[in-house]
Amino acid sequence: MLVVHPNSTCDVCLEGYTNGNNIPHSISCGHVFCLRCLQSLTRLICPLCRTTFDPTGIRRLHVDKSVQSISATTVAAVTPAVADPEVVGDVRRLEDKIDHIVLEGASLTDVRNTIDEVHAWLKSQPKEEQHRDLRASHRLLYRVTEDRTIITNMEKKEEEMKMRLVEAERLMEDIAQKRKDEATVAFAVEKSLREHYNRMNAEWNA
Repeated sequence: MLVVHPNSTCDVCLEGYTNGNNIPHSISCGHVFCLRCLQSLTRLICPLCRTTFDPTGIRRLHVDKSVQSISATTVAAVTPAVADPEVVGDVRRLEDKIDHIVLEGASLTDVRNTIDEVHAWLKSQPKEEQHRDLRASHRLLYRVTEDRTIITNMEKKEEEMKMRLVEAERLMEDIAQKRKDEATVAFAVEKSLREHYNRMNAEWNA
């Protein structure tokens, strides 16, 4: 039986697998996501390494319940909540990056780099329930970027289809002109043959 650590999180939504709603599943490239995120994919492409995968190869994993972890409530009860200035600075910096993208715009490459940077930073945090605002902004930016990528690909395909259609119409025009020229030549040949036949017939009857 394949198991994951109870502190593991989905690589897309970054939510843990211990809340009872998310069920971990692995795909052929080895990355693990919750079933909800896998079902929300519009294409069979790994959100992390961008490789295609076969849906029949998806494997359900189980959370290793034998590993005992201290709950967030217990930690809060025994440990005073002290905000790490470095962590606060990182959160503010990443949120500012996302705000800049939303308000000012950015290239698709810059957006993807920011998504990867935020994803890596969030994965490095010990508590999955922390930084909910940043997690929500990251998840929303990821979804919008995926939709933007799909729209861009559709626009490219539409442009390719238009070019193919123009090329097909040009080819049809060439074929029609060729047939017209061939018909003109055939008519001229037929006319010449008839004239030749009439001359020979007249000479024969003379």
